[in-house]
Amino acid sequence: MQQDASHHQTGANIGQTKRPLTIRIGKKLLPHVDQLMAPFSLVETEPVLDPAQFAWAAALRNDWQAIRDEALAVTRIPDAVPALSNISPDHQLVAADQGWRSFFLIGYGAHIQRNLERCPVTARALQRVPGLNSGFFSILKPGTHIPRHTGVTKGLITCHLGLVVPDGNLRMNVGCPPSAPLAQIRG
Repeated sequence: MQQDASHHQTGANIGQTKRPLTIRIGKKLLPHVDQLMAPFSLVETEPVLDPAQFAWAAALRNDWQAIRDEALAVTRIPDAVPALSNISPDHQLVAADQGWRSFFLIGYGAHIQRNLERCPVTARALQRVPGLNSGFFSILKPGTHIPRHTGVTKGLITCHLGLVVPDGNLRMNVGCPPSAPLAQIRG
């Protein structure tokens, strides 16, 4: 099957096919599996984890300015970056308004070579993350609201690295009280 080159540029071809039956059934079973696995986890199961537990987190933090510069270069034409809901059927409910756009470098295990080449510092940083499932830039258009949601499974750790965080009334609730401190790097 051939695909349009523009799909490879943005990663828009990820997840556009119907999910296999095993995945659809598995999604319904995951909360129960999470409950069984939680006592055996090698890391805490709290919503916010200390980044010091992960050597790769320090490398991301150290390279944040160069990673930010690569992300800004990608966003010069924001509509060229596809909406997350168009890329991943798993995100239809949380990204329905098209304001959450995603530039995938690695998506669900698939390496988007053209995107990795456009962002070499970020690509090197992602190589340091063991067992990486996905690595991408999230671009939120002004006024975008992401509804409260949970990840697919406690078997995946999500790391957010704020590269461009505008001033204003911004919040990120990650399962803790709104007054709980969240690490943030401002450039």
